[in-house]
Amino acid sequence: MPRAPQPPGRHRRLAAALSALLVALAGGAPGHAEPPTGEALRAAVARAAPRAFDLYRDLLRYPNDALQPERMPALIGWLRAELETRGFTTAELPTGRIPLVLAERSVPGSDATVLVYLQADGQPVDPSAWDQESPWEPVLKERAEGGVWRPIPWSRLRGERDPEWRIFARSAADSKGPIAQFLTALDL
Repeated sequence: MPRAPQPPGRHRRLAAALSALLVALAGGAPGHAEPPTGEALRAAVARAAPRAFDLYRDLLRYPNDALQPERMPALIGWLRAELETRGFTTAELPTGRIPLVLAERSVPGSDATVLVYLQADGQPVDPSAWDQESPWEPVLKERAEGGVWRPIPWSRLRGERDPEWRIFARSAADSKGPIAQFLTALDL
C-alpha cells in the first residue's frame, strides 16, 4: 500500500509531536499492548483536525499578557474546564500574581507517570502594532502577491489546507500552540 503524503516542515513536526504524545499516552494505559501504527495516527489526526482548529481558535481569543494579571482568570477558567472535561482534576495554586493550574489524571493500574508542563501566560503586546483588529482575535491568512498577508475565511480549513497559510494571533506558537496540541492529543 502506498504511503500517505507527508506534510511539509512544521506540519510534519506537529504530526510527529502529536504522534509521540499519543504513543506515550496509549502505551501507559492498561489494555494497550502495542502503540498505534503511523498510518492509524495520521488518520486519527486528519479526523480530529476540524475540532482541533476550533479549539485552537477558541484558546487564542483569551488574553494572556503576564503584565495584566487581572485578565488571566478567564483563560485559567477555560483551561481548567478543558482539562476537567478530559478527566483531570484541577486546582489553582496561588503565587502572589497569576495562579498556577495543577491538573492530575490518574489511570488505575498504571505504573507510569507522565509529567507535562505548559505555559499559559505570555509576553506583553502592543495591539496597535498588529495588522488586524486585535491580537486576541485570531486571523487565518495567506500570502498574496507582493508578500502581503491577507485574511481568508476560517471555513477554508475544512477543505484541503495550504501549508503556507498562517494563523496570526498573540501567543499562537508560544505558548498557546503547545496547549492546543496537548488537548488535541488527549482527545485522540
